[in-house]
Amino acid sequence: MALFKGDAEAAVVAVNTEVQNPTACALMDVAYMRGPQIAMARHGDNAFEIVRILVVGIATETGLKPVRTAVYFSLFGVKEYGV
Repeated sequence: MALFKGDAEAAVVAVNTEVQNPTACALMDVAYMRGPQIAMARHGDNAFEIVRILVVGIATETGLKPVRTAVYFSLFGVKEYGV
């Protein structure tokens, strides 16, 4: 989360550079089934749920295509309000 400054693509590049693996992290359009929340992460004014997802398809130029299911983790933005 320390690498996220509001630009998701820049954060992906920074993560991949830091771990020296150009495919460690990516942004993709996928069809998935949402699993359990694993944790919450906060950085500055941003909060995210870290959630396990089961990817079942991937968006291509010709439409959604099924894939062999695989478990990944994704971030979902959370709007927090002070009370």
